[in-house]
Amino acid sequence: MTNDLMTTFSSLSPQSSAPCPHDLFSDVCTGLLSLGQGVRFRANGWSMYPTICDGEMINVEPVLPSQVRHGDIILYRSPRGITAHRVIHIQREMEPHGQAPSPIQPPMWGDIPVKSWRIPPRPRPCSPATGANSIVGSHGPSFLLTTRGDSLRADDSPVMSDQILGKVFSVERNGRTVALYGIRAIMLQKTRLFLFRLKQYVVSMLSKYRGFLFGGYLPAK
Repeated sequence: MTNDLMTTFSSLSPQSSAPCPHDLFSDVCTGLLSLGQGVRFRANGWSMYPTICDGEMINVEPVLPSQVRHGDIILYRSPRGITAHRVIHIQREMEPHGQAPSPIQPPMWGDIPVKSWRIPPRPRPCSPATGANSIVGSHGPSFLLTTRGDSLRADDSPVMSDQILGKVFSVERNGRTVALYGIRAIMLQKTRLFLFRLKQYVVSMLSKYRGFLFGGYLPAK
């Protein structure tokens, strides 16, 4: 079952005496996913463009940290609120005796993570009394993840395994549901991302050499 959160917050207004919509949204997301329930809501922002566009509906399901793979798009708690970004690196926490952290990376085919082609099984629902940590696996090994938006150049702050809420499995675009995993989906995402970055590069080069092309002088170094 997937819960549509758009209806939940459509009646809230800045003048309302209810809690801040952003805080309430975070609490509802955390609560539903901790109970093994999927959530559906509208994405806000362009940090995951072109994979996820501003205003598109995304579908999130609970996931265990041990099931997260390089290349997955995860929903997690951060100081700025609920965030959905792509995992670009997974690393164990520092061991108790000071041992160096060991990287956890899946086998790769080119630069595509092989294991991310397979969708992990959905975690079993837990008792409401156990809280959010029962879904994210507080008794399992701790991981440190590095995430980044597809359209961004800088990494996010490190994400601990207990911050993970769920995994974005699909996006609703032009009236149909688009899966984000599988060979075809990954190849399409990479093609769109390549074209987007190529466009960024061409625009930056034209801006840099515009004076030389039209004004007859070289760009400043």
